[in-house]
Order: sequence, then C-alpha cells, then structure tokens
Amino acid sequence: MGRRPSVGDSSSVNHDERASVILGDLNAIAALQFTTLAKRLRSNVLDANGTFKARWNVLVFVALLVLLVLLPLDASFDLVATDGACFALQCAIDVLLLLDVVVTFRTSRVDPTSNAWLLDPTDVAWGYLASPDFVVDALSSVPTSLTINHATGHLFQAIRLVFLLRLYWLSQADVFGRVEVRLSLLIHPAAVRLVKLALFYIVLHHYIASAYYLVVAYEYPVRSNVKLWPIPFTLEDPIWDRYVASYHRALLVTGLEPMLATTNVEWVFTFGGYAIGTIVNACVFGIVAGLLQQLYRASDARQHHADCVASIMRQKDVDDDLQKAIQNYYDSSSHNDRLFHLDASTLMTPALPSKIELQLRHHLHRDVLSRVAFLKTLRPEETLALLLTMTEAVILPGELILQAGEKANALYIIETGIVRVCDPRGRLLTTLGPGEYFGEVSLMTNEPTTASVVAQTYCKLNVLLKVHFDVFTQANDELRNHLHAVRANRLATSANEVLKTWACIRGPPATLAHSLAKRLIQRHRKMMPRLPVRRGALKRLSLLRSLRRVSNNSEHNVTPAPRSSHKLHVHVQSFSYFQARRLARLKRISYSVLGDEDDHLYA
Repeated sequence: MGRRPSVGDSSSVNHDERASVILGDLNAIAALQFTTLAKRLRSNVLDANGTFKARWNVLVFVALLVLLVLLPLDASFDLVATDGACFALQCAIDVLLLLDVVVTFRTSRVDPTSNAWLLDPTDVAWGYLASPDFVVDALSSVPTSLTINHATGHLFQAIRLVFLLRLYWLSQADVFGRVEVRLSLLIHPAAVRLVKLALFYIVLHHYIASAYYLVVAYEYPVRSNVKLWPIPFTLEDPIWDRYVASYHRALLVTGLEPMLATTNVEWVFTFGGYAIGTIVNACVFGIVAGLLQQLYRASDARQHHADCVASIMRQKDVDDDLQKAIQNYYDSSSHNDRLFHLDASTLMTPALPSKIELQLRHHLHRDVLSRVAFLKTLRPEETLALLLTMTEAVILPGELILQAGEKANALYIIETGIVRVCDPRGRLLTTLGPGEYFGEVSLMTNEPTTASVVAQTYCKLNVLLKVHFDVFTQANDELRNHLHAVRANRLATSANEVLKTWACIRGPPATLAHSLAKRLIQRHRKMMPRLPVRRGALKRLSLLRSLRRVSNNSEHNVTPAPRSSHKLHVHVQSFSYFQARRLARLKRISYSVLGDEDDHLYA
C-alpha cells in the first residue's frame, strides 16, 4: 500500500505549482515588453525587407545603371562638361547616391557575428560603419560633377569605379530576384540569362572603347612628331562619330585583329585587349552554347526521338502511310496546331504539395470547366475529384475515336479540336468542338453506341472512364437529370437528321418498297446462274491448294505462314480509341482480351 501524502508534501506541491504559474506570467510579461521594445526600435529604423526599401533599391539600381554608361563617357569624352543635360543627370545621380548612404544608416541589418537583426539605430549605424559596404558606398558616391580640376576629376572617376561592386551587391537583393523569377515564368530561363550575358558583353566593349579613346586623346596632342597607330577619326569630329569608331576598334581588339601599335602605351592597350578578348570570348561562347542547349533541349530531344523512330521504321520497312502518320504526330507539336503533346501528370513530377497540385490541376482545366455545361452542376469536391480521375488523350486527324455498335467505355470531353459524328453508314450527323462532349448516351443506357465519332483535326480529349462516370451520376441527381435532358435532345436530333436524309435519298414509302423489291429480284436473277460455277471453282481451287500444301510439307517439312501484315494493319486502323488503348497497355493475356471486353479492363 502506498504512503498517504502528509501535510508537508501537499504544501510543497502547492508551492511548486504557484512557482510555475508565476514563472509563466513573468515569461509572458517579458515577451510582451520585448515585443513592445522591438516595435519602438523598429519604428526608428527602416525595414530591410519592407516595401519602401525595395522601391528605394530599384531607384538606386536604375541610377547605377545610368552611371555605368555615363562614367566612362565622361572620363574619355568629357561629356558632362560639354553637355548641360548630362551635367544635370550626373548631379542627380550624385545626390541620389549620397542619400542612399544616409538611408542605409537608418536601415536594419543583420549582425554578421550573431546573425541577429540589429534594430537599435546606434547599433545599426556602427554596424554599417564597420562593414565593407560603407567603404564601397562612400567611394562610389564621390560627387565627380562638382570637381573643378581636370586631373582631380579623372582621379575621382577612377576611384568611383568601385560602384561596379555596389551595383553587383544591389543586384542580389530580393526584389531583383523576384523580378528575375517572374521573367523566367514568362519566357525561358535560358533566354533571360542570354539577355544578361549580351548586356555584359556590350558594356564590356563600351569600357574598352572608352579606354581606346583615352589612349588616343593622350597621345595625339602630345606626340605629334612620333609615328602613331592609325585612327579612323579626328579629334574634331562629333562625339557620336568618335564613340562609334572607338567601339568598332574595341570589337577589333577583342577579336584579336592587328591594331598596328607602335608606342608602349599602344602595345599595352593592344595586349591587354587581346588578353581580355581571349578570356571573355572563350567564356561567353561556352556559356552561350550551354544556354542554347538548355533553350532548345526539349525540341532537340523530341527531334532526336523522332529521327530515331524514323530510322527504325525505315529499317523495318514500315508502310509509308504509317510513317507519315507518326511523322505528322511529332511535327504537330512544333507547328500551328496549338497542341502540345504533354500530359498534365508530367507537371506533377516530382510530387507537388497536395494543395498546390489541386490548384494547378484546376488552372490546367479551367477552360474546360468554363465551357462544359454539366460540369457547373458539380460541387467543388466533385469537380476536384473529376479533375483527378480524368485522363488526357491526343487524337490524330482521321482517327476513329468511337465506333458505332461498340460497348460504352468512357465519356469524352473535347478540349481542343473538332470531331465528326456519323451514323453507321458514314453519313455526317453533326460536328462537335471545344467544350462539347460525347459518349454519355451509351454510358447511361448501357447499350452499344449508335454513332461513330472521327477526329477531323488534331484533338485533345479529356477521358472519364465508365466506372467513374457511374459514381458521379449516382451521387449527383442534378447532373443525372441534366445528362438525361441532353440525351433526349441528341436522340431527337439524330432521329430527325436520319429521317431527313432517308426521305431525300429514298423518296416516298410506296416508291421505296417498290424500288427495294425490284432490286432484290434483279440481284437474285444475276446470282442464280453463277452459283454452281462458283461452287465448282471453289472446290477445284481448294483441291489444288491441298495438293500444294502436301507437296510442300513433303519437301520442306515446314508450312509457311500466310502473309497477313496488310490485313492486320487495316484491322488496327479500324480500332476505336479504347480498343487501341486496351491492347497498347496490355500486360497480361486473358480470355476477356481475346474475346469480349469487360468493364474492369478500363478501370
């Protein structure tokens, strides 16, 4: 038996409970005070990830891009001193960069030692002063527009080149990462990288052209009596002409063209340009080759697969009609059929989160959901279940989708393309386009289909199997009533079309009966005299074939198989979509495969 708690034990338990409650209250008060302090401190500094800072970074980034072009032009052609608009632009950039330094002093930052956010204004300022960012920002913010001495201006311009590092750091901000991701969604990511690489190549030659003009401007006024390299302009030409000629020289020197250098300065520039051109061209060409390979990877893989298939078909002596049909299928995805042979399931590989996958499936099929009337009767859960159970099928022009007299297997919803609905004799009843559907009449009556459906163009169908269709119609009375009404309208329309066609072709009923009787009598009279002759001929032909078979067996002991490839090819062409689908996905042989079709094969 356990010991009964004493009075002292119970009092100690009560003290522990009270202490834990007091500690919990103290922790809550401390957390509240810390939150209040953080809000108060944060109100005195800017949020590094806030909206204002993101927009400010975009403004500074644009200013640095302008400075990227303007600074070498000012250093070589004195553009700011000669053009009032450029001078005003340079002053605006200088003021903006100085303001950016002030804004950074009031922007929260991460402590590099503890990885904690600094929210106190004093800590933020000291952290910024102790970082390399301040040195780069200060040197790149030197106002060159206010320098009076020409030599001092060139010195400040050379120092200010560290703004390239500032531009690179700013380009790594989150706002520009989000912009690049959005561009990658609109166009191919490799195309975005190609554009960035092309801009880098252009800017590099912009700086080389400015350096070339600096060499020319340094040598020609001073060394008039020394033989110098030929230049394609004079120093009195307009700035635009001198810049274009200098840019052309920059392209030549990076392309390893002879520059005809004579002085030491010219040789230094030439060999420097050769070295830069060799390294940059090798890197650029390699990167471009890799990006182009990524850009056309899907089309190249599809073309390689099509070429391999064509080579195998030629080796196996496949019929020309079948080769043409397969080639048209591969070509259709790159022409103007607006059909891409890609199953939506490939977008789900690797597996996406469940909620995102459902949203993606809804967006992929929202056109179908908006066009098909009966889908609007479904509840949201039923709609999502329908999207998960439907499969996609690509149908080629002229391919038989549904054959008259075939057992009902699925409901077909047209996403793209046009199909023709014909009666068993091949007469056109109607045409169906995107947003329309067929096959529901046979599914509801469990009777063979009464019409054939043939693809008129490339079609993309959404297929709902019978087992899933039955579940939806049994669970939703509104859907079942809607389909019953559509079924009645279609049967009435088909009956009217058949009666009209029959009346136009055959005429009145009395004339029809007389015409049928007359044709039967004529056919009977023609067949009777030939019947004995045909029977005798067939007997003789059968006897000759038996004798030949016996002689061949006695000589070779092997009976050659009849050549029936053409018959098999024609037989496959007569398959409906589900007959071909059943055999193409066959993994085991059963009597149901060789004989009648069972519903479980289509599950």
